[in-house]
Amino acid sequence: MALNDTHPDEGSSAHQGTAGWAPFMTDLEQRCAGLGATGLSLGLVSGGRVHTFDRGFSERTCAMFATVSLDTALPGPATMRSAQPQFFEDAAMTLARYPRAAGILAGTDLGAAACLPLIRTSEPIVMGYLALHYEGARHFDAAQKAKLWIAMTATSKAVERLLVQAGNRPADAQRGASVGGLRFELAGLREAMETGADIEQAKAMLIERFGLNADQSWNVLRRISNGNNRKVKSIARDLCGTDRRGG
Repeated sequence: MALNDTHPDEGSSAHQGTAGWAPFMTDLEQRCAGLGATGLSLGLVSGGRVHTFDRGFSERTCAMFATVSLDTALPGPATMRSAQPQFFEDAAMTLARYPRAAGILAGTDLGAAACLPLIRTSEPIVMGYLALHYEGARHFDAAQKAKLWIAMTATSKAVERLLVQAGNRPADAQRGASVGGLRFELAGLREAMETGADIEQAKAMLIERFGLNADQSWNVLRRISNGNNRKVKSIARDLCGTDRRGG
């Protein structure tokens, strides 16, 4: 797989200063491959521009999209602006929303994609995005989304650590009016991320163990919640804890 000639070790001054980026990118590629992806894009923001580091694309494509403005109509920058994940089940869905992405998909067998925001853990700041690209079409069910949510969280923590080691506070890259819409209430963001991850993991566990679909697993959680007069997120956390202990 091809890697941008410019990668976080050698790239813009905002992302220099640590040798940890090379092993990080190798580990990230392996993690994404384990999730079925055949290509990945990692975007990091600096000075209102998104610097993208790709694997699985031609050198020409990597060069064309190595750096774009944060307001560019592409999945990565859009995911950062909204701070919400996006899932595209095939190339047609991607191109319907973002016609400019044709330049990325041209000459490849890539279709489905998941684009995930990388959010700083200690402050409600979006540092970048991670996009996983898959060959052909793909349906993102609850189990798949749960795994992607875990990957998003792990990647966010790793990126934040590397930026701090390089002497760059991730928050600095996102301050200013141009990205004011990315700010969230910290407590609410943490709660949403933790609750969402627990619920998706609990649904995935029910799907795997009992052969349910996504809607059925959600209905089971709601019935347990109503029957015990407890919130769904509390039930989900209990189920996830039991599953981790082998219960």
